[in-house]
Amino acid sequence: PEQATKEPVPIKPAEPEHTQTQPTKPVNMTNDETIARPDYEKLPAVLFEKNEFVISSAGKTDLKLIAQKLLKHSELAVNVYAFASTDETNGRQIALRRSDAVLRFFIDNGVRIDQVKSFYYGNSVSRNGCINLNCPEELLLKNRSVAYQLVTQ
Repeated sequence: PEQATKEPVPIKPAEPEHTQTQPTKPVNMTNDETIARPDYEKLPAVLFEKNEFVISSAGKTDLKLIAQKLLKHSELAVNVYAFASTDETNGRQIALRRSDAVLRFFIDNGVRIDQVKSFYYGNSVSRNGCINLNCPEELLLKNRSVAYQLVTQ
């Protein structure tokens, strides 16, 4: 008997990697607008030290305000976008750990897990266009971050 050969099905890589579902519609969008990648540079963000994933006191203060808003408004969720700068060791792992730290912070502060959508990019996506080691330190610093965006569920 002849064996049927099947053509391989191309696998499209997921971009960005995520730990939950794709982003929901941003709060300021109308129903007929399509979902677009946010302008990460304009989103508020928590900054991290180089190669670190511990949330600073200032970062905790900012995230606590978002957690309180989420507790009061169950129809809201937050999308969390984690980045690493090009000069960090294992940027993908660092971004994942930053994303996880922010997710855990929200959960520890009473936010329901279904209200948090977490994405991590490593240094494959830049918040500000800085994609090489020759960028000024201020641009590298902005990529050592987790940006966040309130959205409707």
